[in-house]
Amino acid sequence: MNDTEVINEVRARFGEVHMTMSLDTVVARGRTLRRRKKNLRRAAVAVAAAAAALAAVKIWPPAARRPPWQRGPSARNRPASWRSKSMN
Repeated sequence: MNDTEVINEVRARFGEVHMTMSLDTVVARGRTLRRRKKNLRRAAVAVAAAAAALAAVKIWPPAARRPPWQRGPSARNRPASWRSKSMN
């Protein structure tokens, strides 16, 4: 069977099939669906990033989240004048 015979056979079997929509309508629908799928992926990535950021804030110790100028000196890094004096 050569190409001409195949084409003739396909035309004979699908000769009654007709498109009810224009090609432009079909292409526009496909583009819309692809765009919607892409936007859904972007939204999912944004939600995942927000969830990861929220989890990091909840897990991270509160003192480490504060800027250094708001943390204040820790007990071992305080100057000697700030330390409590032992009563001997």
